[in-house]
Amino acid sequence: MRDWKLHVQLNDLRGARFVIPAGATCASACAIATGLGLYIGADFSIAGNAIFVPHNVEAIRAEARMPRDFRALMLKNKPFHYNEGN
Repeated sequence: MRDWKLHVQLNDLRGARFVIPAGATCASACAIATGLGLYIGADFSIAGNAIFVPHNVEAIRAEARMPRDFRALMLKNKPFHYNEGN
């Protein structure tokens, strides 16, 4: 987590724009970096049909700092390891 936070912060300071392109599937590290970037106000462009697949749905639900619209996007799809019994 700390490494991704540093990566996003450094690139944000450099003026980088983060792009999640159309049709992309963003999971795990990509999702963490996006959430951190949105939290710090980095310049993100997220295509409307990008797919976010978190590995830990409960952590996404519990993260109070996550923007509400991004949380909904993160919870829209089931995680790769989704199991009806969990």
